[in-house]
Amino acid sequence: MAENTYTDSSGLQHINALDGLRGIAIIMVVIAHLFPLQMLFGYSKIAAVFLSMGSTGVDLFFVLSGFLITGILIKNKTSVHYFRAFYARRILRIFPLYYGLLFVFLVIVPVFSLFPDEHQFWLSNGHWFYYWLFLNNFYSELGVAGHMFLAVCWSLAIEEQYYLAWPLVVRHLRITNLMRIALACFLGSIALRWFLYWREGYAIDHLYHLTYTHLDGIALGSFLALLYAQHTKSAQNILALAVRTFPYLAIIVFGVWGLIGIESDDLEKAFYSRINLLYGWALSTLWYGSALVVALKNEGWLPRLLNIAILRRWGQYSYAIYLLHLPVTKIFSKLLFGLGVKTGVDVAFFAASSLWAAIAYFVLLMAVAYLAGKASWLLFECHINALKRHFSFNE
Repeated sequence: MAENTYTDSSGLQHINALDGLRGIAIIMVVIAHLFPLQMLFGYSKIAAVFLSMGSTGVDLFFVLSGFLITGILIKNKTSVHYFRAFYARRILRIFPLYYGLLFVFLVIVPVFSLFPDEHQFWLSNGHWFYYWLFLNNFYSELGVAGHMFLAVCWSLAIEEQYYLAWPLVVRHLRITNLMRIALACFLGSIALRWFLYWREGYAIDHLYHLTYTHLDGIALGSFLALLYAQHTKSAQNILALAVRTFPYLAIIVFGVWGLIGIESDDLEKAFYSRINLLYGWALSTLWYGSALVVALKNEGWLPRLLNIAILRRWGQYSYAIYLLHLPVTKIFSKLLFGLGVKTGVDVAFFAASSLWAAIAYFVLLMAVAYLAGKASWLLFECHINALKRHFSFNE
């Protein structure tokens, strides 16, 4: 296992297979956002719905984030500069690119009118300053403006809200109590989704984006990190169970997605279906947690797949790709073909020819998104990331 790991500057062992898992997560999300799903829906409903479920790649990100961040916090639980180091390193990783994106599309574009049809970037009217506070996922409660290029930022809001409080909890509680809290967040988040839907009539898409109804992934990742920190027989038994159930969970999740595909007459509503609310999202999250445990074993076909260099590269650049894939591909389409930014996957130009032409264009957009993420990392993020060395937990 040694050749596939190294120790990063936080003191946590870095496992290359997890980069590959992160790579799968970002590829799933990009496919869901850029693939010509509506065209495919006319050929095969089930295939289109399956690919649309790539949006659950966000839940895989949540599981990975909860696992890795909680691992860092536990590793450095008694460190002298615990809070200073954690928050400084978190700010260096998340803030520069995120706030740079906000500055471009919330300040420069509106003020200087760089795009004559700038109004097309906005899906709804409302307040924009909540993006700066990482509160944009509460769009209904706070009246947040919906921006096409910032649509993915809701997941960052959930993470930053969680990590505002979680380090304090980890610092002062024992691992067994932390496990109880993480498990309660996992189960409570799922139960609250059901309750607010059935008793309060909340919209399903609304429930998917709220912090307190979408903590299951990040809480499961936290719980798994705590299991690994326990070194007890019961913890090992639970982890072994996660490995054994991986293929069965895959069958169940695919079955749920297939059922949604059979019953769906509207692709736009498939992801936010009642089946996903009740079973799909929770089962997908459990499956992703199981996949993480399998990846950590570094045995079998999955870890070998995850160690493929190109998957690990997608994972390395995943943060930038996630934030940039919508703006760069839509602006690319606008400049190349004059396609409007509101045309979804921008395949309207190819609709008169064939699905295959649209798929070929999708591959081009994937390449554009990847190159944008790589450029962001090499020219900007890696230099900011290097500043983390000034914020050690113990020095």
